[in-house]
Amino acid sequence: MKKLSLHSKNLILVSFIALGLVFFSFTFAQTTSSDSQETATEEQITLALNDLSDIYGKPVENVKKAREICNSEQFIVRCAEIGKLHNLYKKEKLSQVNTILEQIKGEISAKLSQCTTAECFLDVAKQLSQKILEKNPQLATQLDLTVKKVEEKREVIEAAKEIGVELKACRTMDPNKASVDLLRACVRLSNDDRVGKFISNEFRNANSLNSTLTLRDALDKKEFICGDNTIEGCGKFCLKEVGSIPPVCREITEKFFGPEGMQKLESAHQKVNKVKSEMLKKNKLTPAPIKLPLDCAQNRVVCPDVESVTECPVGQVRYLVRSSPCCQYYSCKPNDDRLNPEAACIRSGGSWDGTTCTMVNNTDQAVRCRQDGGIWNDMRCQMPNSQQQ
Repeated sequence: MKKLSLHSKNLILVSFIALGLVFFSFTFAQTTSSDSQETATEEQITLALNDLSDIYGKPVENVKKAREICNSEQFIVRCAEIGKLHNLYKKEKLSQVNTILEQIKGEISAKLSQCTTAECFLDVAKQLSQKILEKNPQLATQLDLTVKKVEEKREVIEAAKEIGVELKACRTMDPNKASVDLLRACVRLSNDDRVGKFISNEFRNANSLNSTLTLRDALDKKEFICGDNTIEGCGKFCLKEVGSIPPVCREITEKFFGPEGMQKLESAHQKVNKVKSEMLKKNKLTPAPIKLPLDCAQNRVVCPDVESVTECPVGQVRYLVRSSPCCQYYSCKPNDDRLNPEAACIRSGGSWDGTTCTMVNNTDQAVRCRQDGGIWNDMRCQMPNSQQQ
């Protein structure tokens, strides 16, 4: 179950990040991958991250974050300049970067710095593509930066508007935390013919995604109780159990993912059990022993020597103060029959069934009356202080 949901949702993010690159990837995303200098040192990367932090306004502590920033159009030029400054490009890639930066200088650079919408970036990209096409048609084709390609990406923006979702939202969302509505909107966008050409077939054929979203709805509504009732928590719960698969996991898988999903769950569960079994053998571990009830007499448990009454004076009752598996400690307190009808019934010689007091016989009542210091007379117990019972 976990693999199904994570796989599908992560594909959304990867696909839309790739789709959102209006220009081309000569930014930091490339300087830290196959296009970077093979001899680039850790020191070079650190210096580049420091420079990027300065222009970004916040600390950029790792390459992953740098890729995200440099894949934003507003930082594309500065990231390229940082890559050049710290010799992060291979020789062949450097010539492309120089050509692009040369064309961006001036009017295009000014427009680019002022852009705040996808439409604006597309207009600038179209203008840039025309300039590069005139100067170096081969490079424009290599970078997929032709007027036709720009217009195709404009159609993507229009499709997003029609569906009611921003492309940026699909690119930057956290698939594990995004709302179900946003996830579904991004799925609809990916299935649009204008967008589909930019999305991998692997993502478009991820049929389990809608089932995952429906399951998340059901977990949110507490229709099933599975782990912590999140997609990930439920997946962990279903795979961590040793022995058989929990019934709720089978029920969920059959309902939302069908026979194929059940096969994957059973396969994953078998692998988990196998790994746990091998770890136990390798480390010579045994399951924790089951704790049985303590036999107080056999183990000769001696209770601490503390005051614990066995009988209470007339008018008081014995009550449990504290206890342990083998020892109980009692004390006395005034008997308030109004709060304890069971005690009052029993004290009067009756039989308590939980709700009703049934008097047994007059003899028992008379005995109890005399024990309390009273005088039994004509079905009544006359106490010395003239109170009657």
